[in-house]
Amino acid sequence: MYDPEPIPNQEELMVKISKGRFFSKLDLTKGYWQIPVAKTDRPKTAFVTHDGLYQFKVMPFGIINASAVFTRMMRRLLEGIPNVVNYIDDVLIYTENWGDHLSAVEGVLDRIRRAGLTVRPTKCFFGYASLDFLGHLVGEGVLKPQPDKVEKVMNTSTPRTKKDVRSFMGLVGYYRRFISNFAAISAPLTDLTKGSKSNKVEWGEAQEIAFKTLKSRLASAPILKLPDLSKCFILCTDASDIGIGAILMQEESGKDFLFVMLVESYSQGK
Repeated sequence: MYDPEPIPNQEELMVKISKGRFFSKLDLTKGYWQIPVAKTDRPKTAFVTHDGLYQFKVMPFGIINASAVFTRMMRRLLEGIPNVVNYIDDVLIYTENWGDHLSAVEGVLDRIRRAGLTVRPTKCFFGYASLDFLGHLVGEGVLKPQPDKVEKVMNTSTPRTKKDVRSFMGLVGYYRRFISNFAAISAPLTDLTKGSKSNKVEWGEAQEIAFKTLKSRLASAPILKLPDLSKCFILCTDASDIGIGAILMQEESGKDFLFVMLVESYSQGK
């Protein structure tokens, strides 16, 4: 039976942490393996090896409800502690002042200790002005692409197959909010992944331009301002024969309008 426990929405998490000035992050050690499987259910996890059947005593990675079960556990674990968000096993503590930060960190560590869980020291960071969270650098009210992820996109060689194109689009698409007109620019590449196309892609001038443009746009990506829910939003829209897009913006005193988040969808227009 499918477990309907909702996974946290990344956009909502980013909104919550927008005013944070101090950040700490904790990562549970092999999080799924810290949840025991009931003895009556262990036979359902059995797998074949060269010397017999084995079964899991703890929740294995890969089962359909693993993320939902773990998310529910984390929601209950952190319930009631202010200025704390999590996405699966990544826990982020954010506050506007240092005193509140120490209290929140102490509260989270106490809950983890009493629950009998463990964290991985090498992946714990305390008291930073900015930190990596969900593939982005967050802090000081702004959002930036993670440098090593951008470097990976820059180092991607020219795709030769549908799988190569999908892999590239998955990498660069994660940062589509930083690339204005992403849907329209990427249209020649998106077309290559359609079911009617051959597995070996036909790479032409249009695809090469789209490929290089996406790379260059990401390399010089703007820094996005995290939204302030106390201010008004401005919605800007645009459309063409191949793309339709919208962007949310806010005005900051003494500055131009700043991007908050980008929402785009692609349409073939035929």
